[in-house]
Amino acid sequence: MSRPSISFVGFAIAGVVVALGARVGCRGSTERPSSRSAARATPVASSVPPATARPPLPRPAPAAGGSTKKDVIVDSDPRSPAYDPVLVNRVTAASPRELFAKEPRDPVFALLRETTLNRRITERLRKRVSFPTEVNVTCRTSSCDLTLEGVPRSEDLNAALQALDVQVLAETSMIGPKKSAAGIPTGGMSIVMLFPAALRDRAAYDKVLRLHEEQDEPPHGTR
Repeated sequence: MSRPSISFVGFAIAGVVVALGARVGCRGSTERPSSRSAARATPVASSVPPATARPPLPRPAPAAGGSTKKDVIVDSDPRSPAYDPVLVNRVTAASPRELFAKEPRDPVFALLRETTLNRRITERLRKRVSFPTEVNVTCRTSSCDLTLEGVPRSEDLNAALQALDVQVLAETSMIGPKKSAAGIPTGGMSIVMLFPAALRDRAAYDKVLRLHEEQDEPPHGTR
């Protein structure tokens, strides 16, 4: 069974390096889409208490010879019902951000997921952090880009990231600086989240949202 995976990209805000990876035991790195090691989302140890972790999705049992269906990309077309960006990320060099950029917008999936994630993240931050944060969510076919803006201090961005429990909301995610269309950092944080086919389903994802909501109150003494 797979575990939610998160990849981090170190970035600077107001001259201060935000070492996001340090919170979970991995190093921040400069984003290089052409680098296989930098592009692939890497499993990391989570600092979130076990009670908050989303149970992993069921995976096929090994077939004869030890291989499993999870090793085979059934369809790489984002418009296909069989498309699984988590799988594509796991077996290729494509990063979550690259996969998000290549997806067309499915208005049915995108509009609903944008609304529910925006509401959920806004409510979580309201309960977990003491500073205002502007939340924006843009979704396409099987992925979303969550951005946090209006947070001037790097320590506040780190606090917001810790409060989000991203590994509960998505099986694979990539965290880095928010950038303009020209690739220039604009301040704030961007989190690209990938959803397997099972979590594109509204009813299935409602269960994930409920689990996340149940953990809104921070662990004792962490706020």
